[in-house]
Amino acid sequence: MGIGVGLALLWSRLTGRPTPRDGQSDGATGVRLLLAIFGLIAIVVGVQGLFTPDG
Repeated sequence: MGIGVGLALLWSRLTGRPTPRDGQSDGATGVRLLLAIFGLIAIVVGVQGLFTPDG
């Protein structure tokens, strides 16, 4: 489940986007950065869930 959520949050990063023009931000700030961070965390948690034995 975590891997799927992480991929959904990172979908715009994975599929690419147009290159930034001069004078514009590179998209690595604000909401996009926050979604990328949460996406990476979700993927890590999902992978950890695959390898953690049930107690």
